[in-house]
This record gives sequence, structure tokens and C-alpha cells, in this order.
Amino acid sequence: QKEFLAPYLEGIDSIDQSFQRLQLLTADNPTQQFTIKQKLGPLIHDRLEILKGTIKTYDNGLDLTRDIQRGKIVMDSIRGVVHQIQVVERELLKRRSLVTVEMVTLFNYTYVTTIAAIAVILAFLFYVIYKNLKGRDRAEVNLKKASDEIKDLYNNAPCGYHSVDESGTFTDINDTLLKWLGHSREEVVGKLHFIDLLTENSR
Repeated sequence: QKEFLAPYLEGIDSIDQSFQRLQLLTADNPTQQFTIKQKLGPLIHDRLEILKGTIKTYDNGLDLTRDIQRGKIVMDSIRGVVHQIQVVERELLKRRSLVTVEMVTLFNYTYVTTIAAIAVILAFLFYVIYKNLKGRDRAEVNLKKASDEIKDLYNNAPCGYHSVDESGTFTDINDTLLKWLGHSREEVVGKLHFIDLLTENSR
């Protein structure tokens, strides 16, 4: 019945595309390429030729038994080769999956290790900064203490001290000299010229 030839005719049109796609999908595997080109390709060609012969045999009203038997043998061979291709692909997929799992595990391990290393480095940096700040604080305290001691020595020395700028105006003066002169620091520093505190003869 001619209507039953429709799937066969559609298959003839699409089989080359399907075969090329199969070759493309396995392009990275020489073994699969060999199996497809050298085994599966010739078997498919033989099966198509047998189908053509079967149709002619039927059209001529001859016995189809021989063609059907030959077709079954070739078709079984095709199924065997396809199964072989599938087994290889499943094994490759299994290996790739294992590699992917190993890569993910390695990535996770590396990621965790990196985070841990960063945490250790940050902790070390914070410790160093803390130590530096503590050292700076101690240095500042010691410096202030030394400064206070020097200032105390300056202000309470048994002799008078003062400093003036280039114009002769007081920039600093100790408590001892202020007591002798009878002035406060606010009255002198930045306001009086040293000549202002001298007697006429001293000037």
C-alpha cells in the first residue's frame, strides 16, 4: 500500500542530516567517528538499498521473503552498532560527570581554603594594626608625659625663661619669670614686646 511509504520517504530526506548531526556530536572522539563512518554508515546504506529493492520486488509482484530476511539482518546489525555507540557515550558521560564532580569538589575545597587563608591574613593584619595602635598609644602617652615633665621643668625652673619671635614679641614665658614681673601669661604672650618689660636704663 503506497500510503505506507510516507514515513520511508520522509526518512530518506532526513537521514543524511541526522547522520551528519551524529558525526558532529561525536567529533571529539576518533573511536566513535570510526564506528559511525566505517560501520554504521555502510549498514545504513545497505538498509536503504534493501528497502528500495523490497519496494521494486513488491511492485513486480515477487516474493518478499528474501528481502525481508536480509533487511532484518542488516537492521539488527544497525541496532547493534547504535547500541555500541550508546554504550561508549554513556561511559564517556559517566566519566565526564565524575570529572565534573571532582572539579566541583576541588573548586569548593579551593574556595574554602582561600576564604580560610584570607581570614587568617585579615586576622593577622588586624593583630598587627592593633599592636601598632597600642604601641602608638603608649608612645603618645610617654611623649605627653615627657612633654609635661619638660613643661613643668620649664615653668618651675629657678630662673626666668622666655621666647620671642623675630619682632621681639613674646611667644612663651615660664611661671618663674611671670611671678618676678607680676604679669599673667595672657597679658604677655603674643601681646607684649620684650622691650615693654625693661626699665628705661635696661632699654
